Order: sequence, then C-alpha cells, then structure tokens
Amino acid sequence: MATTEEDALGSGIALGDDLDMMLEDSGDLLATSGIEELEKDLSINMIFQLTFGGPDGSGYLGRPLTPEVESDILDLIRRTALSDDRINTVRSIFVRRSPNQRNTLEIDLTVVTSLGEQNLVITVGE
Repeated sequence: MATTEEDALGSGIALGDDLDMMLEDSGDLLATSGIEELEKDLSINMIFQLTFGGPDGSGYLGRPLTPEVESDILDLIRRTALSDDRINTVRSIFVRRSPNQRNTLEIDLTVVTSLGEQNLVITVGE
C-alpha cells in the first residue's frame, strides 16, 4: 500500500505569512497537508527558535552574521529540523539575510523524509 503525502507528512490548519489562520471562500478553515504542512510546522519552530533560541534568550534575528553566529544558526536549524519525526536527514542548509530587511533570514533547507528529498524555503523575521 502506497503512503500518501498527507499520511506521511500530516495535515492541519493553513497559516498565512503572518501566522493567522486562513479561510476558504466559504468561511471554513483552510487546510494544508503534505509538504506544505511540514514546511508550515518547521516555519513555526524556526521562528520560535531563531527569535528566542540564542545563548542569552534574545535570539539571532538582527545580529550580524559573523562566522560564529552563522555557525550557531546553522546548528540550531539542523537540530530543530531533526527534532521533527518526519525528517530523517538534513542534506543542506543555506541561510542568508533578506536584502531589504535586517531582521529577516531566508532559509533554504533540503531534508529527507519517508517520501524522499524535500526542498523547503522558510522565511523567519519581519
């Protein structure tokens, strides 16, 4: 029996960029599933970890991307991703500061799930 994306990666309520619940035209809550659900869940965890997960609890957003800070951020992203049971391996992580927003990080993450390799793009910040 084949595993569907929804079975393997879950389903839940869709959230917008501002983390507000999204509605269908009918007024019902919009649902998300599969890779979108995994990306949503990781986004929420990354937002929390990068906002409050620094050594002094102040987070990493807005800090200069020195080699030490970048190494800490990459380690935090890897640990956060691997803490999700749906992710078997983290293949690659690329982090860059958003060109127009100092307090925003753009994360390109390649992970392996039970469905194979998944490419995720997560934006954390303003």
